[in-house]
Amino acid sequence: MSVITKGNNGDVTPVPIKQTITLQENGVQRLQTEITFDKKTSREDIINSCNFLAKENISLVFDKLEIKRPYFGLFGKYRIGFVEGFVELPDGMREKFKAGGLFAFRSVKIIYSKDVQTNAYRMEMVEIID
Repeated sequence: MSVITKGNNGDVTPVPIKQTITLQENGVQRLQTEITFDKKTSREDIINSCNFLAKENISLVFDKLEIKRPYFGLFGKYRIGFVEGFVELPDGMREKFKAGGLFAFRSVKIIYSKDVQTNAYRMEMVEIID
């Protein structure tokens, strides 16, 4: 099995997205996409991620997204306080997620994969860490 990673450095994919191509022993290539939103994710990162995924026919929809100020008001950066939505794959598979609240959340991680030869998609994980 060999692995090729397209990094989280913004040159190929938006910052929250990491894609890995795996060549399995039977010659099948699998493209795994990991989307991670955490307290460092900016509004621009979210917009760029949605646009990137839309080009790949993946729907990342936010029913509710709150960007909040830091705890002490004027100092620090804006951060995600609450997020609710879903990711929908081209085959109709949909997975909902909801995170956040009073103290915000640490991260939301969504992982799905695509069989490169057959274009079959599979939802692998939605992980929410509060």
